Amino acid sequence: MAITHRTFAKFELTEELKDIKKLRDKLDNFFIARTEDGQTLNSLIRLDDSEGRLGPNTKVLFGTIFDEYVKSSSRIITKGTENNVPKYVIESDPFIDIRAGLFWISNDGTIVFARKEGRTFGSNAISRALGVGVNPIKINIKKVADDFTDNWIGSIVGREGNWQKGTLHGDNLRADDCVGAEFTACAKNQLGGYTGNFGGSIKFKVTKEGVITLYTDLNEDIGNFLRFVNDEIKVYFE
Repeated sequence: MAITHRTFAKFELTEELKDIKKLRDKLDNFFIARTEDGQTLNSLIRLDDSEGRLGPNTKVLFGTIFDEYVKSSSRIITKGTENNVPKYVIESDPFIDIRAGLFWISNDGTIVFARKEGRTFGSNAISRALGVGVNPIKINIKKVADDFTDNWIGSIVGREGNWQKGTLHGDNLRADDCVGAEFTACAKNQLGGYTGNFGGSIKFKVTKEGVITLYTDLNEDIGNFLRFVNDEIKVYFE
């Protein structure tokens, strides 16, 4: 099954950063060094030349963040003998590697990361480039549940009693004779529903931590993905 998922963050939107040209100037080819664990580590932002549009005043830039980080490699080596038996030890040596994260950023304060693991190091680099705070977006699952009532997945959390948490899968879970009432009443940290935004009925899933998944292939079509988010999910951002 084709799946497209993206992770969201937001930056403090100033009047200056509403100007897409100034946003590009601050981000493109931005380089910064930091020190971690005694190592000097570098980050670099590069933007694509293209520019997307979500509406009359909302434009989108696409880029990649390259971020150095410390990894370690381990080896089994021989260190002499003990009672005439070879003594083997495992040694780890740190080295610097590079991770890359794709992102999209718009002049309405929204940042989209291709992968959840890219949000932390990506947000740090973008925050330094723009000189403003960048924070993960949270999604109000309760409000999503109030509006999208035909659910195929939901993760219950914080329930009192022997059954305290768990993820349920199915069709129209609220109508189930066994668990429907509890599913409806309990707090959840992720929820799945259906959207007609693309002509047919397509599954989607949102998490409290700001990850949005569409069960269709829009990996090469960020414009339609963002239009779906703007039309149906952005109202639940916190």
